Amino acid sequence: DNFLFTNDTLSNRLQQQFSPYQEIQTTIKTLSPYGQMQYKIGFLQGLMLTAGLRYDYGVISNDEHYQQLSPRLGLVQKLMDKISLKLLYGKALRSPTPKAIGLNQEAKQTIKKENIDFVIKDVQAETIESFEAGLSFNNRKIGASVAIFSNVTKNSLEKQQENIQSNVINYYQNVNGFINACLLYTSDAADD
Repeated sequence: DNFLFTNDTLSNRLQQQFSPYQEIQTTIKTLSPYGQMQYKIGFLQGLMLTAGLRYDYGVISNDEHYQQLSPRLGLVQKLMDKISLKLLYGKALRSPTPKAIGLNQEAKQTIKKENIDFVIKDVQAETIESFEAGLSFNNRKIGASVAIFSNVTKNSLEKQQENIQSNVINYYQNVNGFINACLLYTSDAADD
């Protein structure tokens, strides 16, 4: 007498019989149409304007929505034949990841099963607003640029951990935004 058990069948039966958790399924759908135009401004020689607009609309498992209109603007002025100045501005949205949503759902199941007095809020989309100013030099042999930029993040999504009633609860939470600023220098040389 031979018995044949496939791993899938056996693990599904064991999981249904012994697992205190339900299967977690998350669907994130995002629609992000984007348009951009470039325009050479005639009254200042060498000035180029680039403008764009993106609309983000997302749905998480058919019950939570997020949306944002995100502009982008760039000005590049050629100062001399090989030197340019650039100014950039942009906004962007990043939806919560399936990992963050799934971990929060798992934590909520543990909290309910263990009857723990702790609330995990649903995660929201992160937003970022960036500013950049830079100067670049380019010729046929070398290129170099220096830029300073600032990023302002709102609803930053960060992993958290709590030890409650001998349970370790891992979850994601939106936290107050942060600002990072940096001075960046790059260079490269062409191979002959």
